[in-house]
Amino acid sequence: MLRCSYSGSDVVIHWTQVSAGDLNVHSFYNNQDQLKLQSERFRGRTSLFNDQIAAGNASLQLKMVEVQDEGRYKCYTSTDGGNQESFINLKIKDTEVSCVYMENCTLPCSYEGADVVIHWHQVSAGNLPVHSFFHNQDQPGNSAQRFKGRASTFKDQISRGNASVLLTGVKPQDEGRYRCYTSTINGNMESFINLKADAPVHKVDVYQGENGITCRSEGIYPKPELTWSTSPPSSLTFKNTTTVNQTEQQLYNISSSLILSGSDHDLNFSCTVSTRRNRKSVAFLKMRKQ
Repeated sequence: MLRCSYSGSDVVIHWTQVSAGDLNVHSFYNNQDQLKLQSERFRGRTSLFNDQIAAGNASLQLKMVEVQDEGRYKCYTSTDGGNQESFINLKIKDTEVSCVYMENCTLPCSYEGADVVIHWHQVSAGNLPVHSFFHNQDQPGNSAQRFKGRASTFKDQISRGNASVLLTGVKPQDEGRYRCYTSTINGNMESFINLKADAPVHKVDVYQGENGITCRSEGIYPKPELTWSTSPPSSLTFKNTTTVNQTEQQLYNISSSLILSGSDHDLNFSCTVSTRRNRKSVAFLKMRKQ
């Protein structure tokens, strides 16, 4: 909703998208909507709160928001009390989707109209073609090699406006920004989705070596963090070496070793490996003097 208010009576309301060259968005005068001069792009997507106009509410309701809708809008009102202008900046946020490594994930998209053409691209990878649908069927030949056999639409739901794509076996390389483009007799639409790929921490191993203890975890994405703690809490500074390696699959393996002295043997140690999705901790029982 784009907010606007006024004071007075016999109001005239004009909404325009200033950043698109004063595109006519919605007009109201003579006590009714006036849509003859409305831009084609906004047809069927705008409305005022007609039951609240008399109370000074000139706000605009915009539905099925598109990327092209982002920008600066002007609300102009004229009454027996004078003229007013106010400006609103509309910012479109991408849809965030979190997907788990090697599982299936749905990237949402919808449309209105008939005879739809759907194109999905991974924008962050140089507009890599992900999947296309037109002539009432999937067009797998248009997909980049990396997405062949992994992307599909929900065919039984397309006629109901569902242009979402199902991506199977999610990989770290799939992470990034995607664009869903749809074209129908009603016009064209674009929406953007940010896919975040996660390989959660599944297992943390801690074992004792000759001079200390080592903590290790494998197959994680994105890059994890590893921390040590003691019980009871200690102000001692421990010598530790942490290494992080990335596999060909772009997953991360992390390992950290603590070098212990004799005075450290009365402490219990805990190792925690964490990512943005989850964390796991393993406690190492009290060290015994050799």
